[in-house]
Amino acid sequence: NHIQLEVFGRLLTGVPDQLYGFVLRQRAVAATYPDIFPSPGSDSRVSGMRLELQPEELLLADTYETDLYTSEWVTLDSGTEAWVYMGAGNNPKISNEI
Repeated sequence: NHIQLEVFGRLLTGVPDQLYGFVLRQRAVAATYPDIFPSPGSDSRVSGMRLELQPEELLLADTYETDLYTSEWVTLDSGTEAWVYMGAGNNPKISNEI
C-alpha cells in the first residue's frame, strides 16, 4: 500500500479477477518479485486484483515499472480487457516457480 501512496498519491480500488493461460513465478531483479509468464496450452490461472487507473496514473505506473517490465493488453476471466505488467523478455523456461 505504501507504494500506491508513493506512486499515485492514493490507495487504489479494485476487484478480484484472474488471468487465464499465465503462471506466477519469482523473478530476481534488484530483489525477488512475483511475475507472470505466459503458459500457452495450459489451464493455469493467475489470481490478482483488477485496479482502476486514470490515464495519467497509467503513465505513472509505466514510469514506476521501468523498462524491466512490459505491459500487454489482455482479456481477464471476467471478460474485462486490461493492461497487465510482466517482466520484459519473459521466458517461463528460465524462472523458478514460487
